Amino acid sequence: MLREAKATLDRATGAIISRTSRQSRRQLALKDAQITALRRELARLSGGEDLPASATGRAPVFFVVGNQKSGTTWLMRMLDAHPEILCKGEGRFFGASWRQKSLKQRDTLRPPGSLYNAFLDAEYLRLWIERSVWSRNDDAAEHLDNLTRMAIDYFLEGELLKSGKKVVGDKSPLLTPETIQEISAIYPEAKVIHMIRDGRDVAVSAAHHSRNFGRARKPEGPRESEDGMFSEGQLEKLAAEWASRVGK
Repeated sequence: MLREAKATLDRATGAIISRTSRQSRRQLALKDAQITALRRELARLSGGEDLPASATGRAPVFFVVGNQKSGTTWLMRMLDAHPEILCKGEGRFFGASWRQKSLKQRDTLRPPGSLYNAFLDAEYLRLWIERSVWSRNDDAAEHLDNLTRMAIDYFLEGELLKSGKKVVGDKSPLLTPETIQEISAIYPEAKVIHMIRDGRDVAVSAAHHSRNFGRARKPEGPRESEDGMFSEGQLEKLAAEWASRVGK
């Protein structure tokens, strides 16, 4: 009985520490962003020009998200055309529970799962964190979040340095309804641009895309229902996806 009580207390303590750590990380990240902005402004005023992000601290980061066929690719191209902004897609950094159902040959240029999912699903990494002398007394989930953040920073800042630009962002679809909450937890100081398009327009655009893509693979194209352009069950599926990811 004493052992059960101790286990319950440990779980409660761990939950409190985790919440406190997340709050502290958010506050520190926001302070870091403010300090970086002040450093850039000071450098600009002192030298007469804005210095590269690498010279003044961490570069500003943003994420463009949205349901499929909502205009995110158009916005990505517009942003990337700016001389100081690097924006690529689809990095698919977030989406804790998302992974492809199958590794299709035509999808070899897209990640089979989100980066966050890769960390959370890495059994041996989690076991190392839970058992290592360097981390076993801490919250494993907090360590995994921090490692995800460090990995994303590594990829974003590496490409930003190559480009010579000053601001970096990723465009990815809303892989799960929790995507934006995950970004907020791991990147509290980042700007999030959420593209929202009327669900009816999304459905029509998705149907056209599916039909055109199907014709590219099969000349006869997908079979449509007798009542319209949507194949059987497609409209219901698109509506459910939009409602779960955008209407939440």
